[in-house]
Amino acid sequence: MTSPCVSYSRVQRPRIFYGWTIVAAGLAGSQVLQELIWAHYYGRVSLGTVRGLGIFISHTIGAAGAPFFGFLYDVTGIYMSSFVMFVIAVVVSALSILLVRAPEK
Repeated sequence: MTSPCVSYSRVQRPRIFYGWTIVAAGLAGSQVLQELIWAHYYGRVSLGTVRGLGIFISHTIGAAGAPFFGFLYDVTGIYMSSFVMFVIAVVVSALSILLVRAPEK
């Protein structure tokens, strides 16, 4: 007799495989698309400078995010404030992308 966990995982294997296939395709496509957008938007001459600064800023904010959200959990005792702040940041970022104009060449 097999354990319920093993039986459950055998039933879920195709779903898990298809789910991760969709996630992988989305991540791979978004990374390629992101690089094309950066190159088209800023041009090849200043691409290295802009990408370097962008990666530095995004990694700094990403590294500070986990301790900050941990601090919020310690203060409030719930994760809801962290989730709400994350959703607000994503919405503000998406809206700001729509408002940005291409630089003058």
